[in-house]
Amino acid sequence: MSTTLRCTLIFVLLLSATACSPSAARPQATATDATTEVQADSGVDTALGSDSVGSDSAAADATTEVQADSVVDTALDSDSPDSDSPDSDALPIDSDAPPGLARQAYGVWDRSGFQKLADYPFTRGQGYTQTWANVNPSKGTYQWAELDAQLAFAEAQNQSFSVQISPIGGAKGSSMPTFLFAAGIPQVTDGTYTYAFYLDPVYQGLFAEMVQALAHHLRQELSPSLRARIAFVRCDTGATGDEGPYEEPSQVPKDYQISDAQWQQFRLWAFEVYRHAFQDGPGPVMPLLFQDIEQTAYPVEWAWVNKTVTGGFGAKYGGMVRGHHLTGSQQVAQAFKDAAIGSATTSMFSRNEMDQTWSKPFFQLSVGLNMYWTAVEQLHAGLSVWDVTKSCLEQTTQANLAPIFEFFNQWAADTHPASAGGGFCIFHEGLDSADVAKFPVDKFGGGAATINNKPRYTAICKAYQAQGAQMDDLSAATKGQVAQRDSQSGFNDAGWQIVPGNYERFIAQIEPDATSKALWRVNGPLTKASHPYDRFARRFDHASGRDTMYFNVDDQLLPTPGQKLQLAIDYLDQGSGQFALQYDAVGNPQKTALTVTKTGSGLWKRQTVEVTDWACGNNGPKGADLLLVNVDADDDIFHGLEVNKLVDVTVDVVGKGKVTARTNAVTYDPVAGTFRQGQRLELAASPEPGWVFTGWQGALTGNNPRPFWFPGPKSQVTATFAVQP
Repeated sequence: MSTTLRCTLIFVLLLSATACSPSAARPQATATDATTEVQADSGVDTALGSDSVGSDSAAADATTEVQADSVVDTALDSDSPDSDSPDSDALPIDSDAPPGLARQAYGVWDRSGFQKLADYPFTRGQGYTQTWANVNPSKGTYQWAELDAQLAFAEAQNQSFSVQISPIGGAKGSSMPTFLFAAGIPQVTDGTYTYAFYLDPVYQGLFAEMVQALAHHLRQELSPSLRARIAFVRCDTGATGDEGPYEEPSQVPKDYQISDAQWQQFRLWAFEVYRHAFQDGPGPVMPLLFQDIEQTAYPVEWAWVNKTVTGGFGAKYGGMVRGHHLTGSQQVAQAFKDAAIGSATTSMFSRNEMDQTWSKPFFQLSVGLNMYWTAVEQLHAGLSVWDVTKSCLEQTTQANLAPIFEFFNQWAADTHPASAGGGFCIFHEGLDSADVAKFPVDKFGGGAATINNKPRYTAICKAYQAQGAQMDDLSAATKGQVAQRDSQSGFNDAGWQIVPGNYERFIAQIEPDATSKALWRVNGPLTKASHPYDRFARRFDHASGRDTMYFNVDDQLLPTPGQKLQLAIDYLDQGSGQFALQYDAVGNPQKTALTVTKTGSGLWKRQTVEVTDWACGNNGPKGADLLLVNVDADDDIFHGLEVNKLVDVTVDVVGKGKVTARTNAVTYDPVAGTFRQGQRLELAASPEPGWVFTGWQGALTGNNPRPFWFPGPKSQVTATFAVQP
């Protein structure tokens, strides 16, 4: 896409894109606005948040309607990963990004490997996974050819890379390396796999030898360009990547049972083996990814990692957030959110996969809807890398998943407010049966608040029945997340230890229950054709005086006074009433940015407006920075609110050559206009015949012809070409 940058409403799934023409920098208008409409029953059409935004006039208004069966207009999702590209001196947009994990590595990854970027342009990296027996078939012999081939493939696509060597895994009947048994280590079987006994000193010596050999290969034997591709190495200590010693521990003979205390001690020892191998000694320091280290359940492991692993570490999230409203999903946010987003004391990245969950009955109820809310719930908990399996990637076109993956990419790296490209508040309410303060046991279901108390789930939903809450599969609510992902047959609005309240990133609704009403199943029963926004929403309630919603913007999100901001609101165009979006402006704590008059189309729409005179100093009522105000008696329905920080970008050329940029599937040629701050731009400097590219000046330095650039407030770059000697 040449000089035209698209403002796609990337609200994750459905809106389809509004054309804005930012080939020239926009005038510093106080406010510009644009509206995009989406068919209410359309599938997944876009995502949340527009990366490149722009218009040639001070007040441009563009409207696009999308039919239910329309092809998705490619979302221009602006991910903002921030860091130098593998061989680049490109300056990062911020200096407080999590140590070790390059900003360009944040986002959706190819879990299976060797998928072409041309097919899945939103993928940011790929992971190599293998078992110990396959890379180390005999003592002292290592087979790295497969790893090296995939790493070279990733480099050719300018992607990041991760490495995982599991002690045991694969098909039933698989074994740890057989030379371990020849060395005298006891052989243990659980009916699924054959293990060498973990606690045997000889085992530990040979395990450490394998880890050290892997580290030596990655840190010293590879070329510098290949080494720089490696975003992290996963520290696996047990069976199949699940961190337990055995797949079927009850089938293990008594003499080889391992107690919790013994296993904790072994894991900490293995952690140190990996830390020493990858973060001490010669070669680049490589970040490490750990599982089962959450401070709520594994405080000893969490404390050890935080204190000891100084070269960058990440945490693997669990299956609880491989969907939405799954049992225990709130535990992930409680365990990791504060460390992953905006922490002044802990910097941590994270990874989770989309395995075959997408193909199971619950997900198949509405693949696009479920994928969207999975993305949102994972972002809420601060997920950095979403590793998607090949079979799911192959559904991208059929299920219209690209806008969802692009939406995830846009927000994944926005973990520190000052350098983030913006913030969002997506309206949602999870009815958590474990919350006895909100749902006292004497009023809801009787008996104890336990996961098995079915009448309690029913009673809680009954209290919100008029707002759409219900239980489609009551029995599933009493099960764990694995069983739910495998066999749940409907949507449940109450659950056990599920995420309550809105999904947020740097924008929080003030007193949400006192100022608005939560909604479920907005347009009736959920089907395969339901718009993802139909799942959850919030509305005014004029009858009870709830006519204003108030929002607090993180005090660190907007450090540059006068910077252009795009305010965006997603709403259901139902009825003919009006509402206003107000903001705390200089000299006016309730300045109206825009007033929307609904037209009764039944579409989900996005309205945007640009402002520069913001103050956002909590000067509004209830300390609000933003307000949604009901203008009449119509109870307007909303999906969410978003703020994007905008920057004007120019790329100049000296000599004969050209520079293009890519974000996901969109190419910019020339690279100029208004972009979202921190948008991930993969630049490509191409000399004309007889000329060579010599380097970058301005916001980028170095001579890598394809660096990643994440534009900040100072967003001018010059590419220099010289006559070939």
